[in-house]
Amino acid sequence: MQAGRPLSPLVAFLKGFKPALLEVPNGEFASDVVRLLGNGYPYVSERMIDLLGGRRFFLYFQNEAECIRFRTAFAEEDKDRGLGLALGFPPKAVDWFVRMQTAKRSGNLEQYRQMKDRKIGMGYCGCLFVCDVGDFLENARWLLDTYPYREAKEAGMYVRTWSHACGCRSTTDGN
Repeated sequence: MQAGRPLSPLVAFLKGFKPALLEVPNGEFASDVVRLLGNGYPYVSERMIDLLGGRRFFLYFQNEAECIRFRTAFAEEDKDRGLGLALGFPPKAVDWFVRMQTAKRSGNLEQYRQMKDRKIGMGYCGCLFVCDVGDFLENARWLLDTYPYREAKEAGMYVRTWSHACGCRSTTDGN
């Protein structure tokens, strides 16, 4: 495995490393839905829960118990938190994302802009998410502790930063 290229969400899920996989057909990161359905993974879709504002999706789980737990615990008003935690993202990153989305939805655009300016993207063991730059080390430690798989560690951790002032993007290998 090449360092600096983390495991994809699909590969990490199929290896059993990642607890859930979100599939948005025809989306930017779409994978082979038919293969997953053929393997009989339990899932929820837009027909069961309005998770993505009416958009078509499949949220696959490693086992039926996890799928049932998600459906039972799902709350419309806290769907960002529920989805982030189900996908195996660090709780601190999920909390930060929920606060950022809440600021945006409530019209607190100054707070939203400030949070967005501090946003970094992280990728490790199939988990691709955003968080506050100040929480990077805590989230990285959480990921390494939660997903201690040799293959994931060899693949490395991905960090992406955005410079909103100039519109530039950069990537950094977290090895």
